[in-house]
Amino acid sequence: MESVLRALERLGLRIRRDEPMCEHTSFRIGGPVSAMLFPDGEEQLTSATKLLQEADIPPLILGNGSNLLAGDAPMERIVIKTHDGVGKIEQIGETSIRISAGVLLSKAAVFAREAGLTGLEFAHGIPGTLGGAIVMNAGAYDSEMAQVTTKVHYVDQSRNHRTAENPDLAFSYRHSRFSATDDIILAAELTLSPADPAEI
Repeated sequence: MESVLRALERLGLRIRRDEPMCEHTSFRIGGPVSAMLFPDGEEQLTSATKLLQEADIPPLILGNGSNLLAGDAPMERIVIKTHDGVGKIEQIGETSIRISAGVLLSKAAVFAREAGLTGLEFAHGIPGTLGGAIVMNAGAYDSEMAQVTTKVHYVDQSRNHRTAENPDLAFSYRHSRFSATDDIILAAELTLSPADPAEI
């Protein structure tokens, strides 16, 4: 594992060895993991993912650590934390935004409001990141990610960069096509509707 970590460092990734999970979970629980990676953007996330897959080391993807239960015993795992580092949001069309996996849903909702786009208000109170929200089809107030997500960009288990469109995302209640795979979400595109920011 150490040779893989050194290779990751050569890619420019920030790495913390023996990092306690309790510092990265909302419940403040969890023992140390072998290493935690902090990619700076989707490109580094993709590079790290592919290198780990080549070494047959499945990473644990961590967003904001919301509602995550981690044991107190040390874990021989490499964790990739996406929150903050993989955090780009941009408007890509009149009613569409592209959000990287590590962006908090609350931040995405505020971005949408400031852009005069409605449809993401339900997500403002959900404490997780975009990646986790796609995996579990997060929702509240009778709305969910399935209603606004049009495309998801991800790295599959064969190290290929893929794009899946709705309805191929197989959304259902608190579930998506990513729920039972090791595919790693990079970003998603959402389609919303124009509205007055004050009303949003």
